[in-house]
Amino acid sequence: MSKECHNNEKIQSELMGLYQMKSGSIYSSMIISALLLAISGTSLVYAQQTSNSFIEPETAALTTFANSVAAAAPKIIAAAVLLTIGLVAGKVTARVVEKAAKKIMQKANLQNISESHLIEETVGKFDSAHLIASTVKWFVYLFFIVAAINALQLAQLTSALTSLWLWIPNVLAFVLIVIIGSVIANYIIKWVNHELVIHHYGGMRYIGVGVKAVIY
Repeated sequence: MSKECHNNEKIQSELMGLYQMKSGSIYSSMIISALLLAISGTSLVYAQQTSNSFIEPETAALTTFANSVAAAAPKIIAAAVLLTIGLVAGKVTARVVEKAAKKIMQKANLQNISESHLIEETVGKFDSAHLIASTVKWFVYLFFIVAAINALQLAQLTSALTSLWLWIPNVLAFVLIVIIGSVIANYIIKWVNHELVIHHYGGMRYIGVGVKAVIY
């Protein structure tokens, strides 16, 4: 009887040992699982923070760029419209001016300004009507270019182009003075040649060239 009790106690102690070992392994597994979960959670939080640190500045930059483009879009459209109108207006104005200038110069027999060898050597022959038309065309072009840049609110560039635009009338005035001077010179030379023929003076060609050189 005592022997059976002893065996029962031994079996119970072994079962208790097994139970304690199993419980210890379960607790160990739970602790390891908790540690793994904590580590993975920390890693996820760090990864999310890292990704946010890269994504947020890029998103902010793209948002700022989109807002800038949206704000500048009306100005860009207005500038494009002004440039298109200026291109058409400049070409149409140049054609009208060139046709009118050619008619006037044909009546005055001044299609080419260069009438003497001296002037030809200096500036060569050129179409004065085309020169006037080109000057007027660029005057119109620059007017609309200045307006377009002003629409974009580029103050320094607008100021520089305005100065250039205001200088073009000086070029046009120079061309007109040369043409008017050529008309006057032609009439004076014709009168001088007529007087030389009437009075039978020799060397009319050289005298005519000298008169042209003085007048020009």
